[in-house]
Amino acid sequence: METVIKNIKVAAISTTVQNKIRKAKDLFKKSKDKNKFKASAETIGVEQSYFTEDKITTVDLCYASSLEVMQKLKWNKNDVQILVFVTQTPDYLMPSCSNILQKKLKLNNSCVCYDINLGCSGYIYGLWNICSVMENNSNLKKGILAVGDTISKTILKNDEINKLLFGDSGSATAIQKK
Repeated sequence: METVIKNIKVAAISTTVQNKIRKAKDLFKKSKDKNKFKASAETIGVEQSYFTEDKITTVDLCYASSLEVMQKLKWNKNDVQILVFVTQTPDYLMPSCSNILQKKLKLNNSCVCYDINLGCSGYIYGLWNICSVMENNSNLKKGILAVGDTISKTILKNDEINKLLFGDSGSATAIQKK
């Protein structure tokens, strides 16, 4: 499928991680099967990943990124008219992450908010989704695509290679009409 989005631009992007880092060399030392771990780490090409404390959530990471893009662009809370949140590790089953983030950012109650549950293809699908909605609605001029996960919390303690592969982060992409 090929899609052309017109009159929409990415105005800013911010990413948030905590300063907790897992390094391949440290996990290698703990690995029970060092040869398998080394081969897997070299194949995926990841040398380190970031993870969060238990109390830090996906919304927390995306909140920090959203504040940063809003401040950089000098957007006030009423400027954001659509908020799309993509995650496969939501803070709760209900309410949705987009509604929690909307409240934390103190966005207008008329702001369109919804979640998309996706992992690997989530950012691209979310970007296509928010741009398509904005392109086809003349009232939506500015929006935020929030994408994040705290997937490290779902990895088993002794699964070193997946600890390295799956890290935690949150991002915000500011989208606006040209």
